[in-house]
Amino acid sequence: MTLRRIIICAFLALLSAFPLPASTVHETKQMGEPRPDKALVYVIREKAFVGGGVGIFVFADEQLIAFVRNNTYGFGYVEPGEHLLWGDTPSGLDVHFVAGETYYVAARPVNPISLMTEAEGKQAIERVASYIESDQADLDNAAKKVAKRYEKVQRREAKKEKADVEQVSVAAPASTEGKVTLAANTKLSIELMENLSSSLNRLGETVWFRVADEIVAGDGVVIPKGSRVKAAIRQVKPGSSFGEQGVIDIALVSVDLDDATRVPLVGQLAAAGEERAAGVMTGLVVGAFIRGTEAFYPVGTMFSAWTREDVWLRPTGSVTAPVHTGVTAPALDLAFGENTRRNPPPVELSFPCGGAVTDVQLVSAGDWQLPESVRPLSVTRSGDICAARFDGWSVLRYVQPSDTPRPLHLHATSGEAELHVDVPARIRLQ
Repeated sequence: MTLRRIIICAFLALLSAFPLPASTVHETKQMGEPRPDKALVYVIREKAFVGGGVGIFVFADEQLIAFVRNNTYGFGYVEPGEHLLWGDTPSGLDVHFVAGETYYVAARPVNPISLMTEAEGKQAIERVASYIESDQADLDNAAKKVAKRYEKVQRREAKKEKADVEQVSVAAPASTEGKVTLAANTKLSIELMENLSSSLNRLGETVWFRVADEIVAGDGVVIPKGSRVKAAIRQVKPGSSFGEQGVIDIALVSVDLDDATRVPLVGQLAAAGEERAAGVMTGLVVGAFIRGTEAFYPVGTMFSAWTREDVWLRPTGSVTAPVHTGVTAPALDLAFGENTRRNPPPVELSFPCGGAVTDVQLVSAGDWQLPESVRPLSVTRSGDICAARFDGWSVLRYVQPSDTPRPLHLHATSGEAELHVDVPARIRLQ
């Protein structure tokens, strides 16, 4: 444990000995009503021993959203647009709020602020004991905190290393014939198509999702199910063995219908290590290639996105999943342990080849066609069996963290013949 963390924990323990402000705590839980002109934001403080007696103020810029104690939640309404979330936590977060939508924020005194998915947020509210309502004393204390700390927090957040995220703009079409308007703030359900880890992903990397449900405008489908969604890693910091939480912040960019048609999006993912450990990081994943301090999202996690502006689109057909016919190689168990969380070892995919092969590529995982194929570090042959040796993370990032193998599809050439091979793969704990 770092000296800084020891000091923070000792300070929190000292504060726990003093009574908290007399906020109103309701044993009967209360929920906010969404408003068309504002975002509804829940702040959730799950039960924890460290800092358990310390209250947390959480702000959107200079506005108090909620004051929460241990094992409580509160909520407030925030104007749509970009805001800095900050408070009595080690780190803040830039969030673009959409009017009429609901957000769930995780807050603990020793963790960075992070966002929960809708499912995680609702489950967290079920787990906490009470709803807490701020009183005038809280509002007075909040005003003092803003006056004393807001500018310092802004300077602190401005010093963070952040990647520039592509801003997609849409020009008005020369002709709208045969097209329909998809309105701004249209909500999309999207599915993550690769594992994300604060210890293995890198700042500025592209991340891919796909649209989970088709979007209809007028009388036709304008965004088919399965359409690719592009995102970028805006911030990332690995966790440490000294207890510092990993952080990962991903900003959505666009739905890419084709090379010429892109729909700008609003939305983000933002996780800190311990929140993920309490939620989606179940026993199968923890200890495999990450630790509890790492922020992690697995393949298949569902999120929400919103269109940034009005867009004219032509109704289109469905996106078809790739169909491969070929041989199936033996199932592959990928063994990972704590010692490989920062540098996973190479992965070897073996398959029957019958002769020398060239141009081996990993082209899809399950029914997901990879946006860019992955090439191996080397290819060897022993008799009728070939083995392609890949960088470990380049394969691991597409493997489903579950007991059910996810087929990895290889494409190779052998002379003039093409080889298509499915290799069922899954993560196995070491």
